[in-house]
Amino acid sequence: PSNQDHESASRPTSKVRGVRVIDDNGPGRHLPSLTSFRWIAASLVFVCHVQGVLVRHDGWFQRVSEQGLVGVSFFFVLSGFVLTLRCRADDTFGAFIQRRIARIYPAYAVVAVLALPVIWAIGEIRRPRHVLQALLPLTLLQSWVPHEAIAFSGNRVAWSLSCEAFFYAMFPMLIRWVRPMAVGRIWRLLGGSMASSLLIAVVLHPTDGSTAWNLLYANPLLRFPEFVTGVALAALHRSGVRIPWIRLGPAVAFAAVSFAGAGWAPTYLQPYVVTLVPISVLLVAAAQADVEGATPRVLRSRAMLRLGQWSFAFYLVHELILRSLRHAARGWQVVWSAAVAYLGSIVVAALVFHFVEQPLERRLRRRPIATMWRSGRVKERPA
Repeated sequence: PSNQDHESASRPTSKVRGVRVIDDNGPGRHLPSLTSFRWIAASLVFVCHVQGVLVRHDGWFQRVSEQGLVGVSFFFVLSGFVLTLRCRADDTFGAFIQRRIARIYPAYAVVAVLALPVIWAIGEIRRPRHVLQALLPLTLLQSWVPHEAIAFSGNRVAWSLSCEAFFYAMFPMLIRWVRPMAVGRIWRLLGGSMASSLLIAVVLHPTDGSTAWNLLYANPLLRFPEFVTGVALAALHRSGVRIPWIRLGPAVAFAAVSFAGAGWAPTYLQPYVVTLVPISVLLVAAAQADVEGATPRVLRSRAMLRLGQWSFAFYLVHELILRSLRHAARGWQVVWSAAVAYLGSIVVAALVFHFVEQPLERRLRRRPIATMWRSGRVKERPA
C-alpha cells in the first residue's frame, strides 16, 4: 500500500463537506478522487485476501477476485504520482525522509507489533524463529528476500511498505533527474517504465509460488517501474499536458474490464503488467476531472473521502482480521465472515487512524511541508 499518502493538517488542504482532502497539486488545488480511489483499491485487495484466506474457489470467481492484488500496483503508481505533484523548492533529503517516516511508520509499526499476539493466538507461532520472522517487517527490509516466509512474514501485507520505503529513498534523486526534462523526454520515460515492467515479467517468466514469482511480485527494485510511471504521469500533468479524450467514465470502464479479464492472462503478467496502462489512464482521467471541477459526486462525498482517509490503516489491519476470523469463526458461511471482516476492518482502521496514525504523524513532524520541485521546465500551473 502506499497506498496511501493522506496528509496532516500542517499541509495545504481543502475541505469538502467537512472532510479534509489531500492537496495533491500544490496550494489551492485538490484532487479528491485520488482519496476516494484509495479506498476502492484497498477494497480490491481485501477481496483478493478473502479468496486467499477464507475460501479457495476455483473457476471464474478465483480468477477475478485474485486480481484484487492489482490494488497494490495502483498504490505504487499513485505514490509516485502524488509525491511528484506536491514537489516544490527548498527541500532536503533528510526533511523528505522525515516526513515519509512520520507518514507511514507509526501506524505500520503499531500494527506490526499488535500482529504478534494475533499470530500467536491463531497458532502460527510455534518456534522462536517465528517470533523473529513476525517482527522482521519492523525493519522494512523483508521484501528484499525472495522467500515467502520472509517477504510475507508477520503482517503479510507489510511487504508493500518495504517497497515503498525503497521508493521514498530513491525519490529525491529521481525527481532531480526528471525535473528539468522536456515534455518529450518525460513521454519517453513513461513508455520506458511501462516497457520495463513488461520486460521484467517476460524475462523472469515465473510460476506461482516460485522464487522467481516472489521476486516479480515483492522485490522493491522490480516494482520500481510502477512508481516511476506515477512520477512520469505527474510530471506530464505539471507540465500542463492534458488529454481531452481521456474521460473519467470510460477510464473507469477500461480499468474495470482490464481488472476482470486479467485473471485469464498468463500468470506472470497478472500482478501488474496487464493493468498498468489502465491504472495510468484512470489516474490521468481522475486528475483531469478534478482540475476541471468535474469530479463525480460519489467520489467527493463525505463518506468516500472519510473512507479514503482510513484506507492505509484498513490496508494494514484487514488481512490480520481475516486470519483471525478464519480461526475463530469456523463453520460460518464465507459471505458472513467476509462481511464481518470488512466492517470490522473499517472500525479498527478508524481507530488506528484517529488514535495512532494521525496524532503520531503530527507529533513526529518538525517542519512544514516543503518539496523538491524547483523552477524549471516542469512548473506549477493554475488549474
